[in-house]
Amino acid sequence: MKDKIDVLIASELKRANGIHRSFFVSAHEGKSVIEEEVEESIEAVGAVARWLDHLWIAVKGDDEKSQKHSVEQIRKHAKYAAEELIQVCAMCDKFTKSFKEEKQ
Repeated sequence: MKDKIDVLIASELKRANGIHRSFFVSAHEGKSVIEEEVEESIEAVGAVARWLDHLWIAVKGDDEKSQKHSVEQIRKHAKYAAEELIQVCAMCDKFTKSFKEEKQ
């Protein structure tokens, strides 16, 4: 699984670099971009947690329709969180590559 995730991260970095510069001009810029991706990840994980609460209510109430809907929402938001966390990793790699030569 780790190798598959690394492939996704590299692919996301390539995609992002095709849209934006392939480097950060400053550590401040890099930190801000990483922070934005982390915030989006946190929001998505929060949505997963909220839908898990809805699922528990539906399970306790034996409401199969709400159970199904809740699980669909959990999956949707978990997938989005995973995508955002892949972006966090890609931007961390971009940060490292942006300032690698300065440290050598």
